[in-house]
Amino acid sequence: MKELLLEIYSEEVPALAQEKGAQTLFSSIVDRLKDKAGVVVSGMFYHTPTRIVIVLNNLPDTIQKKDEMIKGPKVQAPQAHISAFMKKHSISLIDELEIVEGFYYIKKANSEDCLKTELANIIVDSLKDIVWPKSMNWAGYSLKWIRPLKNILCLLQGDIVDLQFGHIKSNNITFGHKFLSNRSIEVISFSDYASKLRNNFVEFDQLKRRSKILDELYNFAEDNNLKLIEDEALIAEIVGITEYPSVLCGEIERRYMLLPEEILIASLKNHQKIFMFRNADGLLASFFAHVINTEYNEEIMHNTKKVITARLNDAEFFFNQDLKKGLDSNISEIKRMVFHEKIGSVYEKSESTKLLAGLIAKQLDLDTQKVDRAAQLAKLDLATEVVGEFPELQGIMGCIYAIHQGEDHEVALAIKEHYMPRGRSDVLPETLIGAVLAMADRLDTLCHMFRIGIKPTGSKDPYALRRAAIGFIRIEEKFSLNIGLESFGILEEVIEFINSKRDMS
Repeated sequence: MKELLLEIYSEEVPALAQEKGAQTLFSSIVDRLKDKAGVVVSGMFYHTPTRIVIVLNNLPDTIQKKDEMIKGPKVQAPQAHISAFMKKHSISLIDELEIVEGFYYIKKANSEDCLKTELANIIVDSLKDIVWPKSMNWAGYSLKWIRPLKNILCLLQGDIVDLQFGHIKSNNITFGHKFLSNRSIEVISFSDYASKLRNNFVEFDQLKRRSKILDELYNFAEDNNLKLIEDEALIAEIVGITEYPSVLCGEIERRYMLLPEEILIASLKNHQKIFMFRNADGLLASFFAHVINTEYNEEIMHNTKKVITARLNDAEFFFNQDLKKGLDSNISEIKRMVFHEKIGSVYEKSESTKLLAGLIAKQLDLDTQKVDRAAQLAKLDLATEVVGEFPELQGIMGCIYAIHQGEDHEVALAIKEHYMPRGRSDVLPETLIGAVLAMADRLDTLCHMFRIGIKPTGSKDPYALRRAAIGFIRIEEKFSLNIGLESFGILEEVIEFINSKRDMS
């Protein structure tokens, strides 16, 4: 039994596209071997920023290709057509033909074939089948791939499998880490490949890279009595942009720790892919961890701290500017922001949400003044410097700024909570005022969109109207509310749409 080693080497593939590309290629090759050659194999796939690696085991020396049925003319076809079909395939007697569902067929028995020959065809066909989120051409080549391809290593039990994909011919060469060992390396087997790559600063196994990163992060946290702020999406991205990960740990200047922790985390995570920690008391710690794609050295640490300081300096400036202005000064700005060309500005949208929130509040016998103030402030942080830099902080910053300018605590919380839930599994508002504002915002969006003819169709829902309806229902159910939508003059089809989603919430 033989081993297949395949490596597709390219320029850096985006982190979030790597696993799907590797999985697709692996499954396509395995399925084709089974369908075309009746060969069932075991194996693994690996991926790094620059390579997809496929390893298959239990491959036989030769394969028995499936018999082929060649379709001919109908049984009632003119004799001349039948004779021409027989002559083309060197058939002298009509009894040599088989009849299936009214058609003549020739059964062509395929004998054993060389595995290497069939493998080359299977691999090339599988490479052609991969559909990337975006493909590109480069130089004068007709080949398309997500990034420029540089090399294909393909070995069957140490022998090169001759294949050509576009302008690239297969060989027995791989390459070390582009910074630490940028040289070509000959290999003869998977074990040889694994050993030589690791000796040349490449960990091709994504699970081992992940384990190394997490071990170093957790060890640093334990040594300093800290708790890592875990972020699965960030870990997955870091694994996808490194081949030889090392963790740098340092400390943030104390002055920046006065910033809201949401700004600190967003600034360092989004721009620098930084991990953060909490102290034993749950407060944000001044320590950070940065994963690099090379070995540790003092120059990299110096540059990392320099960039972090620059980012946080900007964040500090944006935050202080927003505090000086105050939320209410942003009304003129949101009047210039277009919510939708057929609906109007963000300001106009917030005013209609305010009207609906007031109606719901009256029905529930709530403090309408608080609800009105929360609705008035809810969208104003969209025009702030911090939210302009970090859109994911909308609502959160509105709450922080409202507290700074002395707003009622329930009003401030409602600004943050009116975006909840952001998805099916997201948390719901905790306060009733926040719940009312969140329901009003979603209901208002549905009314406006349906009025101008924008409705979900099939799988298409670009404005997330289904999510808005389900969010409305989830909030209503959490607080055991029964909002009488009919009394608000809501479009009947909007009410029917919401009710149709109740079983999905």
